[in-house]
Amino acid sequence: EFRPGRWMDADKEMMQALVPFSLGKRNCIGQRLADAELYCCLAMLFSKYKFELVVEGTPVYFMNLKYIGAKLRPSRIDLE
Repeated sequence: EFRPGRWMDADKEMMQALVPFSLGKRNCIGQRLADAELYCCLAMLFSKYKFELVVEGTPVYFMNLKYIGAKLRPSRIDLE
């Protein structure tokens, strides 16, 4: 059963068990493709848009530091 809400109160054991692409010889073959697509998409977005922070959000540490509720306002960059 898919219950994503269970990760809201994840304990240490759950956090150590999360390995989305696996490790070692049985690593997911799509991981490199997913990384490449992510980098290309982010590079394209940052080259065509300027982002302004509208709402800073609340810093939360869940596996890494994130700002929950942060909002950005994009504006197109004219490269002519």
